Amino acid sequence: MHLVAVSADVSRRFLVLVSALAATGFAVLAVLVANGVPAIERADLATHASLRAYSVAHSGYLTAMKAITHLGDGVVILVVDTATFAVFLWLRRWRAAIFVATGGLGVWLLSRLTRYLMARPRPGDLLWHADGPAFPSGHTTNIAATAAILTIVCWPFLTHAGRITVGVAAVAVPLAVGFTRIAGGVHWLTDVVGGLLFSLAVVCAIAATYPPHASAATDHGP
Repeated sequence: MHLVAVSADVSRRFLVLVSALAATGFAVLAVLVANGVPAIERADLATHASLRAYSVAHSGYLTAMKAITHLGDGVVILVVDTATFAVFLWLRRWRAAIFVATGGLGVWLLSRLTRYLMARPRPGDLLWHADGPAFPSGHTTNIAATAAILTIVCWPFLTHAGRITVGVAAVAVPLAVGFTRIAGGVHWLTDVVGGLLFSLAVVCAIAATYPPHASAATDHGP
């Protein structure tokens, strides 16, 4: 088998594995949350109380949390995803463009459906405005999905140093946004963990099913 084909097969298997593990983790967490398991509730209450209290006691820190959390706003995500989609259309990378659109819209729709099915209330003492059900965290899901999409779609074009930089950013930025959601008292810890797992499961499943760089011939035509 050609080396490129072998590499693509390994990548797809890796994506399937990550998606399966993330989906399993999310399903287990969702069941625990839905059933109000005491250990889960204690962890949520403890992290909420401690991180929220620190934010209240440090106004500059709270201001920083408010600023960082906007990275997960729907408008920001829409702009980034649309720009990425447009770039790959311009490059005539049709599969990559379709993957970006499908990944972004798929995660957004499925996460909204899941939140309303779970119907979990947010904490009652928010430090800034937020509405809608809590699980999984929308901001965390949004930014984690976009980070995963950008990483997957840009990976073949990056140098070794570029891959390290993008990989670190793809982990750090979603974690930072997720942290702000707890620090601002607008989500529970498990909402944030659920958002990270949910986005990984969906984006990796889409990438494994419809590889964005499967064939140069498919991208550029005959």
